[in-house]
Amino acid sequence: MADIYHDLWIKRDIGSVFKGITSRPGLDHWWTLSSEGEPAEGAKYRLYFGPDYDWEAIVSAIKVPELFEWTLTKSDKDWEKTKIRFKLSSDGPFTKVSFVHSGWLSVNDHYKRSSYCWAMYLRALKNYLENGEIVPYAIRTAL
Repeated sequence: MADIYHDLWIKRDIGSVFKGITSRPGLDHWWTLSSEGEPAEGAKYRLYFGPDYDWEAIVSAIKVPELFEWTLTKSDKDWEKTKIRFKLSSDGPFTKVSFVHSGWLSVNDHYKRSSYCWAMYLRALKNYLENGEIVPYAIRTAL
C-alpha cells in the first residue's frame, strides 16, 4: 500500500482550520464543487465534483478540533476505501496541518496525479483561510 503525505502551516487558529476542512462552505471554497455532511463520527459526507464524480465518505475518526478523517465509500476505484486524514496542531497564530491520504493499492499514475493535486488543493485551503481567496471550481480543476 502507498500513502500521500503533506504538511503545511496556516496562519489561522485551529478552530478556523478545522471548520475549513469539515464544513460545507469551507470544502466548497477550496476542494469540492459542492458537499454535504456533518463532522461527527460515522456521519456520511457527499463530495460532489461533477456528474461522474459524485462521491461519498464516512467520518471514520474525529477529535474536535485536532483530527478529522474520512474513509471513502463511493469514489473512483483507486480512492475506494482509502482514508483522508487531517491532523491539526496549534502553535501561536499558526495551525500545522499534517495531511495523509492512505491506503492506495499501488503507486500508479492516478496516485502520482493525486499527490500533486492534493498539494495544489492544500495550497488553495491555505490561501482561502489566510486571505479569503476563493478560486472558482472550474479554474481549480484546471490547475
